[in-house]
Amino acid sequence: MRNHTPPNYHRLHTVKISNLSYSTSEDTLERIFSRYGSIGYCYIAKNPVTKKSRGFGFVKFYHRSSAIDATYRLNGEVMEGRIMEVSLTDRRLRRSLARRVRRSESSDSNSSEYYSHKYLTLKVENLTYRTDEKDLKDKFYHCGPIADIYVPRIRHTHLNRGFAFIRFYRKYDAIFAIENLDDTRLNGRRIKIREARYGKPPPNRRFAYGSSPMAEKLRKHR
Repeated sequence: MRNHTPPNYHRLHTVKISNLSYSTSEDTLERIFSRYGSIGYCYIAKNPVTKKSRGFGFVKFYHRSSAIDATYRLNGEVMEGRIMEVSLTDRRLRRSLARRVRRSESSDSNSSEYYSHKYLTLKVENLTYRTDEKDLKDKFYHCGPIADIYVPRIRHTHLNRGFAFIRFYRKYDAIFAIENLDDTRLNGRRIKIREARYGKPPPNRRFAYGSSPMAEKLRKHR
């Protein structure tokens, strides 16, 4: 499959996978993504001189629904110690994915249990510009299972914008975090924590998941 180009190569539906471990093989990539449909082509981009991985690759599916499903399910998942960034290269498929995410959000919002007993997001302010997801995980780990962490970054410098969002599975864990960590120090600064209105993560954006052993049991696929 990987050693030859299929005759209908240009009709296949492409998924790009970034932030791969440099040791990830095409066999591993194929094994993970083939759960979502038939794959016509799979490869990892390599340096033409050293022949080593460049940290990203592509999987081409025969069916568009398979490409959308794989992106929906695997973006933000951890593979070989790295959080994958999975995206669709075709604009029409990205629109279909966005509609699917909105339908999922609407379905979740119809359940009062979803918001009142499960997810609650906190906004953490006054961060140093080099604070990253790992720093936040280490700080909030003991409060309870974390669903995801999002650190907005400046496009060209990749430094954070001085604030971040942490979403907890359970409301009382988030409240515990506010009561115990607000106005405490992180990387030399006193952080401010408050509740935030922040919905389900949009597709194709990098998130940090699974900050406690309990998170794997509670977490749902996006």
